[in-house]
Amino acid sequence: MPLAHYGELPWTELEEFARDCPRVVLPLGAVEPYGPHLPLCTDGLVAEWVARAVAKRAGGVVAPLLPLGNSSLFLDFPGTLSVSDQTLGELVRGVGRGFLSAGFSELLVINGHAGNSPVIASYLNEVRKEFRMLIQVDVWRLLEALGQDLFAGVAGAFGHAGPCATSLVLAIAPELVRTPKLAHMDIVTPRWLPGVSSPIPFRTLYPQGYAGDVSQASSEKGALLLDRLVNYVVSLLQVEES
Repeated sequence: MPLAHYGELPWTELEEFARDCPRVVLPLGAVEPYGPHLPLCTDGLVAEWVARAVAKRAGGVVAPLLPLGNSSLFLDFPGTLSVSDQTLGELVRGVGRGFLSAGFSELLVINGHAGNSPVIASYLNEVRKEFRMLIQVDVWRLLEALGQDLFAGVAGAFGHAGPCATSLVLAIAPELVRTPKLAHMDIVTPRWLPGVSSPIPFRTLYPQGYAGDVSQASSEKGALLLDRLVNYVVSLLQVEES
């Protein structure tokens, strides 16, 4: 189906769109270090790509990317842009009011930054009676569930800016990957297993801003991961509609 972008439509056409297809897909990202090989906008880049792919297949208008999140753990790195949870929450609430005013009753959030997840979950709980359908997709956590076989035995397969993330950007925007860097980067073993966290600044733990064996990344793995992710989200929406 044709892909529609929220900000590119006149308000009259947006109102008509909401009557015919009441789903809005909201991508969220962050601006933070992704190693010496990936762009600062990686979270948003991936989230926006996924939002467009899902909307094209399952229907919905793609809202403008909200590019900033709480990236306070990365403030030691030049280039990081971070907002507080309170600021992000107020922004999301304002955006949500706009969606409801336009007539949308289904909200699918494609969240590309783990630090956004608690804020989004809190917001969805607040408005659970106002929308007919509310779903948050935490892109990186879902990819970890869907891609274990592709990175079996790979150090830090799903670490920050590691093999998984690098594969996705190689598939989506290879021109933004500093490929010469990949041949000379060390294997960095994550300090903790998934589910363990600490407020220690990320740069203290990982001076180059990444973890994992990025030499194991490939555009082929990235394309397969993206296909699995989009297929899963589309099937999830179909179940919710039934």
